[in-house]
Amino acid sequence: MSTARVPLVEDAEASVGVQRIFAGAAELLAFVSNFARTAAHAPSVVRWVIPMIAAIQRGGPDCTLDLRVKELAILRTSTRNQCFFCTQHNIRLGRLVDVSDDQIIAVSGEDPESSGEFDEAELAAIAWADLVTRNEAHADPAAYARLEASYDNEQIVELTLAACLFNFLNRFNDSMWIELDDGAQPGAQLYIEPEAFQRYADGMY
Repeated sequence: MSTARVPLVEDAEASVGVQRIFAGAAELLAFVSNFARTAAHAPSVVRWVIPMIAAIQRGGPDCTLDLRVKELAILRTSTRNQCFFCTQHNIRLGRLVDVSDDQIIAVSGEDPESSGEFDEAELAAIAWADLVTRNEAHADPAAYARLEASYDNEQIVELTLAACLFNFLNRFNDSMWIELDDGAQPGAQLYIEPEAFQRYADGMY
């Protein structure tokens, strides 16, 4: 029996507008998650959250931050927040971008720095995600300088947006007691072409 705080919006009961959101989520994110089915109770809001998740987490050909680095930051954020839902989804996605099981354990642990699993650029990104999650990044110029040694401004913004996005998603999913679903399966697209975003936007009007 489900313990979620609100029932999932299933396909059979979805309004035409929500059906369009679900179709767009299936194209952009490869599946309709329990997050989308919960947030669909507020369709006027979630219809723009879905493409935001796609753009920040997965991006497209114009994004310059390596998806492996992005997934390490997302895993660090989600494990520090103890969000089981987001952690499990991103273990699957992390494996698609060659994050090993040993690295998944290390990024989730107390001391990724001494694990020997990451290079300096990856460690700087993981440490930055940690600080963003604790809302301490604004007060740590040394951590920012370390980040600047490996990433340009565009990449730093992408990284920070990813950590902020998953702090938001972690809190929503935990607050609403959202249960784990099947998640993104192997082969799910990780880079999204601009035309897919345009099709999604067209479907919302």
